[in-house]
Amino acid sequence: MNQNDYEKEEIKRMFDVKRSQKKVISSIRYQVQLLVLIVVLTIIIFCSVMIIWS
Repeated sequence: MNQNDYEKEEIKRMFDVKRSQKKVISSIRYQVQLLVLIVVLTIIIFCSVMIIWS
């Protein structure tokens, strides 16, 4: 394995790391959106229940 092949492997590895980081970031973003959605729905339901009960 000469120097050139080694550098190619390194570049490839860096790209793989970047790709996996992107996946993690997008999944975190998805979870945050889901959480926000749940919180908003909960607030809406709570408010409507309070209005109905009052």
